[in-house]
Amino acid sequence: MNTDAQVQPSLISDRSGWQQRVLEVYFNLDVAFRSSTGSGRLLDQNLGPINVSCLNSSAMHYPGIKPGQHESYFLITLPLQNRSRMQQGQKDVYCERGQVLLQHANEPYVLEYGHENTLWVMKVPSKLLKQHISHPENHTASVFDGNTGIGKLLSQNMVLLGQELLNGHLNPQQASYYKDYILQLFAKAVKKDERMLHSVDTSVRQAQ
Repeated sequence: MNTDAQVQPSLISDRSGWQQRVLEVYFNLDVAFRSSTGSGRLLDQNLGPINVSCLNSSAMHYPGIKPGQHESYFLITLPLQNRSRMQQGQKDVYCERGQVLLQHANEPYVLEYGHENTLWVMKVPSKLLKQHISHPENHTASVFDGNTGIGKLLSQNMVLLGQELLNGHLNPQQASYYKDYILQLFAKAVKKDERMLHSVDTSVRQAQ
């Protein structure tokens, strides 16, 4: 997977500046650099109701959401360099490089990565995601394969979308196509995962 594209905005090397930038793009989160020399860059663009962003930073720890009201969102995240760890609800998962992670933005969670990472992130209103997936909250803190089949198409198109964003080539027509196509691919990846889990459950019951 091509990870050559880099985030172009100004480097942010202080915690308060990074927290403010994260607030502007996502919502009000606590942030903590894992070292005294931590830094990051973050570029984003709205595609209608969806926000697409590319985040590149040194090792980070996001220890939870701060109180505050905002519209209900989900984040679809693709780490490109190193794995990320997420805790939300009763789940504690690792999202490896090239896999796709779903987060519920309105529920407390912890997200962290121990090495420099680049993340493509789609911020999707819950009401829009529910047009494609019946109960996305059931898949909170779930990791989906981004290296084979439908998942590979999903991750490749998220990268293509992000690269067009970084290169300044994303026009409204492309944006409309990409956002619809990527949500359709993500829904198919989720449904494929549901079928696999159902198959495993059936096999276990038969064995029992």
